[in-house]
Amino acid sequence: MNIFKFEIKRNQKTALLWTLISGFFVFLFMALFPSMKNSGIQEFVVTKFDAFPKEFMTAFGVDSAVNFDDIMHYTAYTLQYIIMAMAVYGILLGFDSLLIEETQGTIEFLYAQPTSRKKIFWSKVLSHGWLLFQSLFLLGMITFLSAVVFKPDNLAFRTLGLDMAELFLGSLFVCFLYFFLGVFIGSIMHTKSSGLALGIFFLSYIVGILSRIKEDLSFMRYFAPFDYALPMDIVRQGWDLKYIFVGAVAMIVLLFSSFFLYQKKNFRI
Repeated sequence: MNIFKFEIKRNQKTALLWTLISGFFVFLFMALFPSMKNSGIQEFVVTKFDAFPKEFMTAFGVDSAVNFDDIMHYTAYTLQYIIMAMAVYGILLGFDSLLIEETQGTIEFLYAQPTSRKKIFWSKVLSHGWLLFQSLFLLGMITFLSAVVFKPDNLAFRTLGLDMAELFLGSLFVCFLYFFLGVFIGSIMHTKSSGLALGIFFLSYIVGILSRIKEDLSFMRYFAPFDYALPMDIVRQGWDLKYIFVGAVAMIVLLFSSFFLYQKKNFRI
């Protein structure tokens, strides 16, 4: 039994559905860029944004007005919310990877196969990780092609490509952080709970908001993976290397902790 191929086949339709829905909204918003650019909306936005308290704007990752005349600012602002959906998908994928058979009561059948826990673990994590990468790659391509279609004539293709690649890598980084967090939780739990996975994501998102609006709570950003590589931050300031380092270490620790816990786990058959 090829577990990797089986998992890909079982979850492929769901992965494509997440990608197509997210891609549709990206294309829809990108199609609005030319009209936004030429309608004088930037002056309107600046006026309205200035009316909001600074803390309110910071909470949503836009501590200064978004430049809707700049396609990268516009894309980053749009992706900020699309990537939220993909991060949720990432944690759900990780959560399900080690729990689905136990939840469905088919774990006994899986372990009756001539295979080891080690192989099962890596096959499941790699297959679900591949599905997440595939979804993000396709979403990145949809975003890039949409930007090419609607970009200003004076923007070089190479410049656009490099900037889009940065946003893609940031999205990949954040979503895989949540994926490995989901895998870790799945190695501990015995029953599937989408509500728990969603709760963990939104709790971390709220923690990120608190870390941005209160300087005394800025240390809490380390507990908010979504804030490690916000699209607007990448466009405006580039990568913050300390969060990249912390995130990379966290992914490694979560992955190998999950592997160890899965080897010792007592399954409910």
